[in-house]
Amino acid sequence: MNETTQTVTLSEMLRQPVSERRDGSVALTLGVGGAIASLLALPYGLAMTKGTSPSTGWLLASFVANFVIISLLTWIGLRAGERLGLDSPGIRGWFVHDTKLPPSHWLSAIGLGIAAAIAAWLLQLVLPLPVDSIDIHRIPVWWQGLLASFQGGIVEEAVFRLFLVSVLAWLAARVCKPSPAIYWFAIVVAAALFGAAHLPNWSAISHVPVSRAIAASIVSANAVCGIAFGWLFWRFGLEHAIAAHFSTDIVLHVIGPLFLPHG
Repeated sequence: MNETTQTVTLSEMLRQPVSERRDGSVALTLGVGGAIASLLALPYGLAMTKGTSPSTGWLLASFVANFVIISLLTWIGLRAGERLGLDSPGIRGWFVHDTKLPPSHWLSAIGLGIAAAIAAWLLQLVLPLPVDSIDIHRIPVWWQGLLASFQGGIVEEAVFRLFLVSVLAWLAARVCKPSPAIYWFAIVVAAALFGAAHLPNWSAISHVPVSRAIAASIVSANAVCGIAFGWLFWRFGLEHAIAAHFSTDIVLHVIGPLFLPHG
């Protein structure tokens, strides 16, 4: 990926012709994929909350809302990341008939995703969670984790990497001398927020409130993964972050539950 940090003002960025870079097409593609992935994740969420299946009207409204929000956020991220080399080159390549993404990069992404899952697990050995307080009946089974992995890979990467990392890096480039530091700043901040976004999951499966120790464990474990995904996004593009995130979720939410008892 290009690391050039030439920046433009927000008004200049929004005036640039979208058609030249197919930003709209990329954003709509991610919007559709993200909306579908969000529906696939419903069984996972219902398992944790013991909720009832939503109505058809709710599903339709949820699909439309997710499509609009994800499309808008990804479009903003694409515009912000244009001059910073932050992009979705694989999806963009579909529309310009240029999808030359080296196989070695995909292998690196999958390998880093698996390594991130192992690192997150090891980190929780250092910062253990009170697992005795977890309601085992609220832990999703492997197939629910598999379906939810698509949401993690597509939606969370579109929001936390393509949108948030790009916007944070763009803002940092406006006030700081262009350097790799602006990327690392954006990656680390986005990873911390990514980790914090997983705190509600604990409340769904445990009767123990989120304490500082619990928050530190959950946020740090997820932030480690987020930093890995952010680095891949910076170096190779969004698709590689998606592949890594999906690989991480397969290890944690598909393979992991196979070793847990379910009543």
